[in-house]
Amino acid sequence: MSRYEFQMGPTVWYGKYSLRKLYGLSFKKVCIVTDKSMVSLGMLKPLERILRDLSVSYRIFDEVEPDPSLDTILSGLSHILVTKPDLLIAVGGGSVIDAAKAIMFFCLKVKEEVIKPEKILKPYFVAVPTTSGTGSEVTSYSVVTDTKNGLKIPLKDARMLPDVAVLDPIFTSTLPQKVIAYAGLDVFTHAIEAYVSREHHLMSDHYSLEAVKLASASLPEMYEKVSEDEARMEVHLASFYAGLAFENSGLGLTHGMAHALGATHKIPHGLANAMLLLQIIRYNRQEEVYGHETGKRYDALGSSMVFRKSPLCEAKGMEEKLRQLKAFLGVPGSIKEWGISEEAFIKSIPGMVKKAMADFTTGSNPRKPKPEDLVRLYLESYYGI
Repeated sequence: MSRYEFQMGPTVWYGKYSLRKLYGLSFKKVCIVTDKSMVSLGMLKPLERILRDLSVSYRIFDEVEPDPSLDTILSGLSHILVTKPDLLIAVGGGSVIDAAKAIMFFCLKVKEEVIKPEKILKPYFVAVPTTSGTGSEVTSYSVVTDTKNGLKIPLKDARMLPDVAVLDPIFTSTLPQKVIAYAGLDVFTHAIEAYVSREHHLMSDHYSLEAVKLASASLPEMYEKVSEDEARMEVHLASFYAGLAFENSGLGLTHGMAHALGATHKIPHGLANAMLLLQIIRYNRQEEVYGHETGKRYDALGSSMVFRKSPLCEAKGMEEKLRQLKAFLGVPGSIKEWGISEEAFIKSIPGMVKKAMADFTTGSNPRKPKPEDLVRLYLESYYGI
């Protein structure tokens, strides 16, 4: 019998208005990590109302940008070292939650230089995702960007895992379609890569399949009508399940290549994954020794993708279902369609290959890639072939 360890993740507050469970916590000082769009859209109002009711002082750090930079993390680190909160709340998409994790991580590292580890008090950490895709609220991963060198730096540390994940659909009720599409495709990529990962096991498999079932049933409906509470809740849950899966089994080459592609050409992470996924599925299926077994696992995932929307429900096989889904969501069929010139893209390939080969997510891909394989995959994804 196989033996493995499974990280179950944070406590989950699930359902409409579940943020109100904050009333049951005891804390004195709060730091809210977010971005300026969350502030301008009024997304913090429910949280601020609770904190005022509790007469709790709070400070807002709203400097997080998409794909947060090391400079932003250092700015947030200064903020948290000065404010000394006993509760850290991240309200935003994956970039915001990743930033809060990294700020927490480096704060603890700084304190370790002057305080014995056993005496360091870690702020209680609550993550409130406002998109459904990254699964960041349930993982101990974070990705930050070194803008000077065009690198995405994945971090992993158990202390970055939130204590509570708040899956409250009121925070996803006004998402634009483009965000729903890119984040939703991120759910599929997480679940698919976790299911075929070298590190997969029975429990991670369960959450991968459940994520695919929920997302395929509800993402198209959420995309067409974001006001549907049930669809938003199910996609939120699919993202959470996919996060649980890859937290325990790792990811694969799609993420390794997407990190490099996104950092080099400023492509949103979920879209970068979607641009590469089909080519990498084909590549993994073609592996001489284990390709047949990997292919059977892809087929099992395809069987779990059951769409309710026409023409999606008419598609056969996982690859065709993903193509139809991308078209339904209005996602470019190739990197070229995003508007990157052929000359600029080809020139960037050697640097991207080097970064992708060094990315730790690449290591759990079912097929061990060579640099020349990545060159071909980037070109195939650029032209959509």
